[in-house]
Amino acid sequence: MSTLPSDVIMDILSRLPVKTLLRFKSASKPWRDLIDCPYFIKAHLKRSMDRGDYNLSLSPKYFETVPDNAVPIKAQQHSRTGALGSCNGLLCLLDGGEEDNIALWNPSTRKLQTLPFTPIQPPRGLTVATLVSYGFGYDSVNDDYKLVRMAQFTYSSGLYGSFESQVDVYSLKMNSWRRIQDFPYYLPVEQVHGELACGALHWIVLQRPRWNINIIVSLVAAFDLGLEEYREVPLPQFLGEGCFVMSLGVLGGCLCLLCHYGDHVDMWVMKEYGLKESWTILSIVLDPQVICPIRYLQPLTYSKNGDQILFVGNNSKIIWYDFEKKKFTDFQICGNIPKYFEVDICLESLVPINGDVTSDGKKQQSSEKKMRKKRSIVMLEFMGRSSKLGRKRSERIKRRRGEIHNVLSYFY
Repeated sequence: MSTLPSDVIMDILSRLPVKTLLRFKSASKPWRDLIDCPYFIKAHLKRSMDRGDYNLSLSPKYFETVPDNAVPIKAQQHSRTGALGSCNGLLCLLDGGEEDNIALWNPSTRKLQTLPFTPIQPPRGLTVATLVSYGFGYDSVNDDYKLVRMAQFTYSSGLYGSFESQVDVYSLKMNSWRRIQDFPYYLPVEQVHGELACGALHWIVLQRPRWNINIIVSLVAAFDLGLEEYREVPLPQFLGEGCFVMSLGVLGGCLCLLCHYGDHVDMWVMKEYGLKESWTILSIVLDPQVICPIRYLQPLTYSKNGDQILFVGNNSKIIWYDFEKKKFTDFQICGNIPKYFEVDICLESLVPINGDVTSDGKKQQSSEKKMRKKRSIVMLEFMGRSSKLGRKRSERIKRRRGEIHNVLSYFY
């Protein structure tokens, strides 16, 4: 193993699954330091993205009873519990009780961090927010993960209404919330989270509240996670006639705009972000005899050969759409799933979080306690004493090093 160049070893290890790498960390301190290195974590993440090592994360849309092991945070009955978003292998989870309990979770490493609570501060004269929406993503400018919370307060006033907003941003790097400039648009839909694409979060918005739904003109607003600025996204030249309902999605890293007409859906994909001319359309006819009846589609991902798209339909089923044959087929899921659910694409990754709690609720040992334990084992081995703990540790390290040797031999 020592004859292999370090860049070759790193390239080989970046191809391995997270579960294997976590075992290898116990083989030696150099291996642990390598696998924990930020450069290696990013290299492994890129390799996972290139391979498409994605998992589907299903969370119930409505909780009547909460399974004990459904999510790694304490969920309350009838609460608004689920995922607020997924990015680079991290899931942002919400338990919406009296005070929202939010946590970041890496399902691959089983690490969990609960976010500090910060209250929403309503304007004078109001007690609660009319609407609260979240968005989670990666800030590549500052190498940070951020959660955005938008709270809006609406005042009725004839045909039109007025509103105020409060926007807070949580930084994983700083482990704290801070208030930023107000969101200048009106969010018309409750519990719709921001869609992450090209370093920005996106929402369907209005310029201001309008109580006559026949004159609603929707826009797409974006929040740049790096610059922390708001902007409008240029819309395509819509081809369909009649009224339709708009929704957003992400497919292959590109922002999608879906226009639901009832009997069909026009899905627009922005191939070059921010460029109006780059919108391309895929019209999908909804056959009620095949998928009875789908009124809402959310794109998830392409198939490996690129000829099919995986959708969620009506928050109740997952389906493949072959856009050459123009046919839907059911996506088979083993096990029990909730009647209505939300789906997030979760990547396998080593991305760390700052918390010191594993997903089963057990606190990790402090560094001081670890060092104390390590010193005691070294002393026992040095003094030649028979130690069950020392033997077990030595055997475990020997097995790990044997696994590493086999892996390196296979690739080199």
